[in-house]
Amino acid sequence: MLVVFIRSVYSTERNIYLSDCWLEQAARKQSGGYTRFPVCVEGSWEGDYYGAVRPQPGDPVVTRHRYNAFLNTDLDTILRANVIRTVVLPASPRMSASEPPRVRPSCATTMP
Repeated sequence: MLVVFIRSVYSTERNIYLSDCWLEQAARKQSGGYTRFPVCVEGSWEGDYYGAVRPQPGDPVVTRHRYNAFLNTDLDTILRANVIRTVVLPASPRMSASEPPRVRPSCATTMP
């Protein structure tokens, strides 16, 4: 079984991963997140793995800069190179136990 670790890095010193549109919307809707204070900075607790779960040497690690881990990352390439046809996603620690995982069909990839 292949385990791929996904880490989130959104804010940087100059916000190079976030568009002006994203930052303007965040200023209005996120109480200053991403603009007045950083979110998921590399090396911070927000940009770290959850709990004691950590990649081991040789485990693939994908860094995402948006909510979709497939968008502009190597995740699709890693899965295809390892002939992975089924993906199991763990529940987010922010989800309640009664909330089902969300799947966005527009983000789905069909493996041949």
